[in-house]
Amino acid sequence: MRRPSAPCSSRPPLLFVTAALAAASMAGLPPLAGYVAKEAALEAFLPGSHGTTWPLPAVAAGAALTVAYTARFLRGAFGSRAAEGTGRHTDRPAPGFVAPATALAAAGLALGIGCAGLGAVAQVYADELPEYRPHPYELALWHGWTPALGLSALTLAAGLALYAALTVHRGPAPPGTPYSDRVHARLRGGLDAAALWFTGRTQVGSLPVYLTGLLLTVAAVVGTAAAVLPQPIGPLHWTSSAVEVPVAAGALAATVAVLRTRHRLTGTLLVGAVGYAVAVLFLSRGAPDLALTQFLVETMTLVVIVLVLRRMPPRFTPARSAWPARIARAVAAGSLGCLVAVLALVTTSAPHPPSVSGGYAALAPETGAGNLVNAIVVDFRALDTLGESAVLLVTAIGVVSLVRVWTRGAPEAPEHAPRLPSPTGTSRPTSGSPARTSGPARNAPSSWRSSPGCCSRPPSCCHCSCCSPATRGQAAGSPAASSRARRSCCATWSAAGPDSARPSPSVRAPSPAPASPSAPPPPSCPSSPGRRRSPA
Repeated sequence: MRRPSAPCSSRPPLLFVTAALAAASMAGLPPLAGYVAKEAALEAFLPGSHGTTWPLPAVAAGAALTVAYTARFLRGAFGSRAAEGTGRHTDRPAPGFVAPATALAAAGLALGIGCAGLGAVAQVYADELPEYRPHPYELALWHGWTPALGLSALTLAAGLALYAALTVHRGPAPPGTPYSDRVHARLRGGLDAAALWFTGRTQVGSLPVYLTGLLLTVAAVVGTAAAVLPQPIGPLHWTSSAVEVPVAAGALAATVAVLRTRHRLTGTLLVGAVGYAVAVLFLSRGAPDLALTQFLVETMTLVVIVLVLRRMPPRFTPARSAWPARIARAVAAGSLGCLVAVLALVTTSAPHPPSVSGGYAALAPETGAGNLVNAIVVDFRALDTLGESAVLLVTAIGVVSLVRVWTRGAPEAPEHAPRLPSPTGTSRPTSGSPARTSGPARNAPSSWRSSPGCCSRPPSCCHCSCCSPATRGQAAGSPAASSRARRSCCATWSAAGPDSARPSPSVRAPSPAPASPSAPPPPSCPSSPGRRRSPA
């Protein structure tokens, strides 16, 4: 059911004029800039322009459809039919809201009338392109009675006829006619289902699967391009200097060692050695810029990986996978390795074309740069500079993110860290354990406080004479019971923290009963080797 539109008189006049100018330019009506652009597009694809005529029907059909939906937009937004029973009230937009659209609509009118000046500006860029036409094309509102003018009038008439047909023939749709919203919903649902299916089979969280797909794709694309595109091949040069042989042998040895090692840090250093060997090969081949980039990237990568490995176990055990998967990975890695080796050998042996760097000095004054280096970095190799800057930016963001995550995840240093004895006789703090103790531990002798591990635990967990009554009672039974009691006490202390052992200020601890002179001294906790008891 079509929503009735508001009468034209209820709309703001400025809004109507702005919309009408913009819509007329979009439909390609003179004397607006859209008409000039449509004439130029139609003229470009006419027979005899530059030989390509197949886009002409598509351009004409698009122009006719643009006229049709432009007319429908104007009727729907500013039609004369009253809004019956809608109960809606249209507020007048603020001038600041309409001003940008009004400026653009007025610019379309001004550029259409003054298109000659616009052509002079566009000619500067058009001169850089190859000339396909026998004579240059000039932007103008009137070129005479040309085929482009007739085709423009035909598209205008076709668009208005299409709009009239859609307006007159309005009624219930025949059974089985696809509904646009339903079609859109089904297409979107199918796209979501396809994306879910594809993601579920590609994003499986397995690095070997990712690398296998990446290597196979690179091998297929590069191999196909190398097989299809003809490349002149000269005599093969296996080496260019005596330095490359030991460097390549070292890189191969490091690669084999990476496959055999089970130590994370060792594997990281070996991979870094392979990268440094490649950088040396770059340097021996006369590419110091690539070598410097490789050195910097390898160094930064090693630093980042070492920071990450601090939170991981030192060794790893590779998971055993099925033989088909292992064979597929071996085939992918081997095929890509052989392909890269062959391409590197062929590329270095192919006859080199003349270098383009010789013209940099002659063309540098045209760039306006102050020196040749700036001209090369900013103008001649602007995309390379942009790519390298993007790589450095992404690397910096990754490093900062890792450092922030590592700093946020690390436990904060306690205010009073425990002091451990050092060889020099001074105490040094330890991280991760609080230092203050409560109860008798505060007044314990210095020998007990300097024992490793005692100051970060309650007295009942330390191997000294100031044990709690419960631990003393269990310690008197058997060594196994004493060990279990200490482990339970230490686990409770670690979970609750040392402050939990302190009595609440509102609860007064009961005074201990005076010991009888004839009562035997309480038994002490058994000590472990390497632990000292405090003096009685």
